[in-house]
Amino acid sequence: FEIVELSKMSTRLKAVRGAPLTKVVGPGPATFAMVEKSALLDLDELIRTNSNAARLVTSLIRLMEPGSGGVVVISRQAMKEILGCSMPTVDRCLKTLIEGKWVHRVKIGGASALAVNRTVAWVG
Repeated sequence: FEIVELSKMSTRLKAVRGAPLTKVVGPGPATFAMVEKSALLDLDELIRTNSNAARLVTSLIRLMEPGSGGVVVISRQAMKEILGCSMPTVDRCLKTLIEGKWVHRVKIGGASALAVNRTVAWVG
């Protein structure tokens, strides 16, 4: 994977040589993620009600890096590849995660990104 610096607050992952996005753990030195216990309880409910949204939020947490503010620049197409689903399913997952305050959308230059709610998870 090629790492492209967009700012000190974000990193974009770009697959190279056909490596699947599902195998990416993260681009940098982070080796663990911290998740609030209350978020784990909520995640259990999310898994029950919308397993693809739960898979997406855990993938976003996996892609977070220290110092990024929880921001992950990722395209809807990359989310589709990670989940192995249709674009409408990705859109429904995003709607669920945004309405549930798991993530929020941010703009970085001209790119859209997702920021994982810092009361849900952080990395180090």
